[in-house]
Amino acid sequence: MIDAVREQPGMRDAAQDGDGGEALLSLRGVSLAYWLKKGFLRRKKLYALRDVSFDLRRGDSLGVIGRNGSGKSTLLRLIAGVMTPDGGEIVKRPGLRVSLLSLQLGFIDYLTGRENAILSGMFLGMSKREILDRIDPIIEFAELGEFIDQPLASYSSGMRARLGFAVAFQLDPDILLIDEVLGVGDAEFQERSFSVLKERVRSADSTVVFVSHSANNVRGLCNRAVWLDEGQVRAAGDSGDVLRAYEDSITTKHFEDVKSRVEGQLRTFVRVAGEQTVYVVEQGRFQPLKSWNEFVSVRGRPEDIRVLEREQFEKLRKAVERNTAS
Repeated sequence: MIDAVREQPGMRDAAQDGDGGEALLSLRGVSLAYWLKKGFLRRKKLYALRDVSFDLRRGDSLGVIGRNGSGKSTLLRLIAGVMTPDGGEIVKRPGLRVSLLSLQLGFIDYLTGRENAILSGMFLGMSKREILDRIDPIIEFAELGEFIDQPLASYSSGMRARLGFAVAFQLDPDILLIDEVLGVGDAEFQERSFSVLKERVRSADSTVVFVSHSANNVRGLCNRAVWLDEGQVRAAGDSGDVLRAYEDSITTKHFEDVKSRVEGQLRTFVRVAGEQTVYVVEQGRFQPLKSWNEFVSVRGRPEDIRVLEREQFEKLRKAVERNTAS
């Protein structure tokens, strides 16, 4: 398609939604498909995204929610300009700067942490002068101290994650794209990075697109949301409304999955739709987890949490208690 991604000169003045926010970027019927081999000579067309449309306004914090394989990361790559749609179009405000937050981009083991910070920052689009001006805050946030001048090969995975996040978060584009970066590093760093991310997202002059498996993270960070299912938009709008629709759609499937896991004596994480507390079901016990640190300490991941309706949750808990008593 010609001009699948283009700038529109009049967009700054004309593209206003009902709330009066300036539309920085619009997707109009965007589709992207891959061809998969099926047999020796045959191919099958698989749509990663199909007929996706929405506007991204200045100051928006837009959460993109959906199960694995729903097209979330593909959508970010299209917005970032890494890929081009083969249907529809993406219309951008002239001169728009869009950056995909990528952790540890360009890291090389034999270079020092300081050298990697400079190199990674330049890969992300910053000038060498910009990254040098910000090196002290990077070192402070990453808590590397004297290790900043040691080879990256001597770093633990947590130290690498902290440095990668500290560098990437120096980006200051018109639109910041974030693809599920909150599951890296140790529990303390995850809480700290989430706090910093929350501050950035809620800033009035920031425009962020945040992809996550976790409805709770999207609920805590975003004012608007898009729910993708098999490459199509199932719901878009206020984050509360979209997340309720998303959670309603998965509770029945999750209930069957949870029952199967509990019967198989497998550790299972559950929470009630619309509530924050996560419970671990293990060895006949329903144990509430008091914090994100505790969740991570028992090797929990956001995508492991099964969301249940209150009625389903109570039914499951009673069944577990009966089995334990007998």
